[in-house]
Amino acid sequence: MTSSSSAATPARPALIWTALILVYVLWGSTYLGIRVVVESVPSLGSAAARFGSAALVLAVVLRLRRGPGALRVDRRQFGSAALVGVLLLAGGNGLVVLAESGPPGVAVPSGIAALLVATVPLLVVLLRTVTGDRPPGWTFAGVTLGFLGLVLLVLPRGGSGAVPLVGALTVVAAATCWSVGSFLSNRLRMPADPFVATVYEMFAGAVVLVVLALARGELRGFSP
Repeated sequence: MTSSSSAATPARPALIWTALILVYVLWGSTYLGIRVVVESVPSLGSAAARFGSAALVLAVVLRLRRGPGALRVDRRQFGSAALVGVLLLAGGNGLVVLAESGPPGVAVPSGIAALLVATVPLLVVLLRTVTGDRPPGWTFAGVTLGFLGLVLLVLPRGGSGAVPLVGALTVVAAATCWSVGSFLSNRLRMPADPFVATVYEMFAGAVVLVVLALARGELRGFSP
C-alpha cells in the first residue's frame, strides 16, 4: 500500500451500506424492469434508448460540474472503454433483453434470467484462474455459496416450470459477455475516472444496440 492510499480516509459504514442497498435495488430490479418494458417496446431498441439516455445525462452532469475537459480521453482509453461497453451492454444486457422478450414458452422468466446472470462471478473467477491469477480458496467458496443461495431463492418449487433452452443459453451467453468485459476492464488502459469510462461504455453499447435493432427491423412501424 502506498503512503497516499494508506492515508486515505476510510469509507464510512453508512455510505457502504447505502451503496450496497442501491446496488441491490437498482441492479436486482433490472430483470423485472426488462420483462415489463419489452411487452410494449422493441427489445434492443429499448436497451439502446436506456443506455443512450443514461450516457447523455451523465455526460451533461460531468460537463457542468467539471468543466470543458471533463470527458477528455486519449484514443486508447476511448477504444478500451468502447470495447468494454459493447461486451457489457450490447452483449451482456442486450442478450438478456432478447431472452426475456420472446413469446410465451420461449421467453425466459426474469427470475431465471437473474439466476443465470449470477454465474458472472464464477465465470470471472474462472477467467482469472486460466490466465494465471490464482484467486484464494475463500473467493471460490464465496461465489459458490452466493450462487447456491440464488438457486434456492429463484428456482421453481416442486420442480415445475421448465426453462426454455434457447432462452437460457442466450442468457448464459450474455453472462459470458459480461464476465469477459468485467475481466478486461481491469486489464485494459481505461479512462482514469470511472464516471467518464461509464459514459463511453454506455455510448458505445447504445450505438451497437441501435445498429442491431435496425438490422432486426425492430423500429419499423414503432410509435413512441
